[in-house]
Amino acid sequence: MKHSRYNIFFEHDGHKLIFNSLTSVFAVADGKFMNLYNKIDTIKESELEEDNKKRLEAMEKSGYIINDDFNELDYIEFMYQKSKYDSEYLKLTIMPTYSCNFACPYCYEGNYDNRKTNLMMTTEVEDAIAELCENYAKKGKKIRITWYGGEPLLVKNSIWSLSKKINDICDKYKTKSLAYMITNGYLIDESTVNKMKESRIEGVQICFDGPPDLHNKSRKLKNSSKGTFDTLLNNLKMLKAGGIKVAMRVHATKENETRVKELLEIFAKENLNDCLVSIAPIRNYASECSKQFDLFLDVKEFSKKELEYIVDILKLGFKATIYPLPQIIQHCVATSEHAYMIGPDGNLFGCWTDAGKPGKEIGNIFELIKKEKEKDQSIDNSYYLKNILYTPLKDKECADCNILPLCMGTCVTLKTCPTLKYNLFDVLKFEYDRRKKKVIV
Repeated sequence: MKHSRYNIFFEHDGHKLIFNSLTSVFAVADGKFMNLYNKIDTIKESELEEDNKKRLEAMEKSGYIINDDFNELDYIEFMYQKSKYDSEYLKLTIMPTYSCNFACPYCYEGNYDNRKTNLMMTTEVEDAIAELCENYAKKGKKIRITWYGGEPLLVKNSIWSLSKKINDICDKYKTKSLAYMITNGYLIDESTVNKMKESRIEGVQICFDGPPDLHNKSRKLKNSSKGTFDTLLNNLKMLKAGGIKVAMRVHATKENETRVKELLEIFAKENLNDCLVSIAPIRNYASECSKQFDLFLDVKEFSKKELEYIVDILKLGFKATIYPLPQIIQHCVATSEHAYMIGPDGNLFGCWTDAGKPGKEIGNIFELIKKEKEKDQSIDNSYYLKNILYTPLKDKECADCNILPLCMGTCVTLKTCPTLKYNLFDVLKFEYDRRKKKVIV
């Protein structure tokens, strides 16, 4: 037996603690544990007393010790590649329009004036997407849709029309369809909520930039000084009342980082505590963002505030995830084989940040359908292949990192370390105190 390369030791509250980033198992490493751990390469299990045999078995089950011939990096690479090519789901991010009614200054999609702003999804593109879905559904595959934009609700009829086609196909072949929407939330009304339910859109994410005065400065309507905060708050409540799952994503910037709690308190006052809240920094995904670069919190800066935000979220009664879990089988559209981002004209893109940008297309839905009929599902685009073949294990810094399983290289576009690189110990200490009821949340 040998030690896992992903064991992380630290001291807290008078105890030696151990966390394994491959299994996410967290424990107190007391004297008996350490005595066994330190002798693991010379121990003969047959000579151990019964309590130590049980302790050794628990250590092995937790991943703290592993067989001599087990290569953790090979295992990670295998699971990563296996999930990348998994075909249980066809995952589509659909942009029915590139247009947006907001003028957020930091938007990585930038100015769409030169990107067919007024282009709306045609029936021909809808039918091609439906055909792609049917090709998967008749093989028993599930369909997962994310509606995105631009602002998708600018073309509601396309959403309702295509949703019906996809749902009818899934019903026909007795498979499952799942749908989610990322929207600025401004165009939601009672009728829209009802159509979302009818279209099987289970959840919606809406973004906020802080309390009303700050939010209204940045998440504003085009060619208007009218604030959007109150409308979005009312629409959140409407969605919740209508049975749609709601997630509020709060953008953290250098301007609002000390006022996030004010926004959370507003959500709590409006009885939105049972909704999911996440807080994330605005990232510099593309050149369009650079004019706002002075407002961005980098990952290291944000990591100093993240735990404080999580504590506020939990204390106010919201749902939140803080415990670090492996990301080995998590893939975005850029690194998944059976995943496509589709624009209103049927063009395919390899990353959300590329959507609608001339020259960034990796193919077209009509070409893909034709290849499928010829039993050729390949996309022979160098940018696509570069992303799909990406693995963080090719990067020595990533391969040598003891939190690789919690990160897996994060974003293939940004390739930056996660906040856990800087605050893992604080997060684990908080989790320890919470389990021991030393903090009330």
